[in-house]
Amino acid sequence: MIQSWIVITPPLLVLLIAITTKSVIYGLAAGIVLAALIATHGMPHESISLIIKSFLQETRISDLLVQSGNYDHAYTFGFLILLGILIQLITKTGGMSSLTTLIHQQLKSRRGAQTTSLLLSLVFFIDDYLNSITIGSIMRPITDAFKIPRAKLAFLIDSISAPLCMIVPISSWVAFIAMVMQSSGISLLPDNNPIFLNDPFTVYIKTIPYILYPIFIIFSAWLIVTNRLSFGAMARHNEIAATTGNLFGGGSPFNEEKLIINTQNHNSYALRNFIVPMMLFLTLIPAIILYTGWKSNTPWYTPFKNADTILFSLFYASLIACIFAMVFFLVKKHINYTHIPQTIIDGFNLFRTPILTLLLAWMLSSLLKNNLDTGGYLAKIFIGAAPLYILPLVFFVTAFIMTTSTGSSWGTFSILIPVGIPLLGSIASITGATNITDVPLLLPTLGALLSGGIAGSHFSPLADSTIMAASSAQCNLLDHTQTQIGYSTPALISSIICFGLFGLCGSSPCSTYIILLTGLCCTAVLLSLRSWIHKRKNPRTKQ
Repeated sequence: MIQSWIVITPPLLVLLIAITTKSVIYGLAAGIVLAALIATHGMPHESISLIIKSFLQETRISDLLVQSGNYDHAYTFGFLILLGILIQLITKTGGMSSLTTLIHQQLKSRRGAQTTSLLLSLVFFIDDYLNSITIGSIMRPITDAFKIPRAKLAFLIDSISAPLCMIVPISSWVAFIAMVMQSSGISLLPDNNPIFLNDPFTVYIKTIPYILYPIFIIFSAWLIVTNRLSFGAMARHNEIAATTGNLFGGGSPFNEEKLIINTQNHNSYALRNFIVPMMLFLTLIPAIILYTGWKSNTPWYTPFKNADTILFSLFYASLIACIFAMVFFLVKKHINYTHIPQTIIDGFNLFRTPILTLLLAWMLSSLLKNNLDTGGYLAKIFIGAAPLYILPLVFFVTAFIMTTSTGSSWGTFSILIPVGIPLLGSIASITGATNITDVPLLLPTLGALLSGGIAGSHFSPLADSTIMAASSAQCNLLDHTQTQIGYSTPALISSIICFGLFGLCGSSPCSTYIILLTGLCCTAVLLSLRSWIHKRKNPRTKQ
């Protein structure tokens, strides 16, 4: 591994090229080439070989060829394509238009449309991709009708999807985190020689009150919508959308199929074309998870603790739902056989760019993690000599910087959790603590680490959650990142303050909830103050 400042240059190059060319794909491609050259000490042939190896690894082609191994990325690609096909089937048969018409009839204002987006997001908590794709497909025509900029819709999606998955105990994120905790030293299996003899899922549950940033950013989104707060780059997008009708901040619109809303009435038969396949899909997900992962004499939630099981279930649920929808619509004569090939092509095209962007982001993240150890280098700089009382703050800042630089929250967790748990285990052995809740600052430090991973994804155009939110809202990725940074900064500042307070005040139940309340108040004050300052300077700004 190369332990030098040069390992942070690939993500910096990605940002520079992305900002210059307005294309994250070009930036990612350049970052991959530079990372490979650094890893191979500038040897062209070895660099090409490393890039090919990374491509095969991240597409899981090598695993598929030998019919064994880890298929998580392959399941993710398949899930995105199949969900795109399902959305196209529902759209072409009028189901999506009928649903948006029904929702639109109940809404009277821009605030109502934004609130509806947030409420719908609460339903799809099991996976952030599912959340982003579904909410964007449903709400995009509605927010367009109310002249809400696409960047605002992307923020509403992004502020709920991954943060909600982080604090709801049953989700693909929690399953992954529990797996990493178990491999890092928190386990009930004595044969694993655990550092802490505890159930990792139970430890995660106890950590939820300390996962502050997701709580603050969800609170921020609701506050911004309900109080019509507007400032920064988002205010410019709001003003342009309200006055000119351009929903892209004055830029060129995306080439997309327009979904027409009938403001007079909706077709109940067409609405069935949305409800039937989508309800089947949502019902199949938990059913397949339980069927494939549950064993007798184990708690019912055990399968939900396995990220691979959830990804597997998302893929097969979408496959079964697609096949059912095709047969259902053919029988009902809403489509004919000649429509199927084009629908499949349109479904693939719907997520072609996001899939390519995700693949490049994963390749870069893999090179930074496995070949350059960029995360380890940053962790060593920021965590090395940190005193005990600032551990939560240090882990939050380190996780934030690592995720912002690499674009991978899960990659950050994979690096920092194995660093943090042994460190906290050493502290436990010194203090003589036997119960995990008695280890000084253990839960706040884990919460800070997880919070930093989410916060970094909101500030990075390389993060997959950011990519999916921008794709779902059909807006420019850099526009989404720029506008989201302004709205996310108050939650970030509040998190920094609160994790600093944990080091000073400890993590007793009383102090925990006082600090949490302090953070919520701080977030509200910062948002309101920023909006008030902007309104004073720009009195005609519209929300």
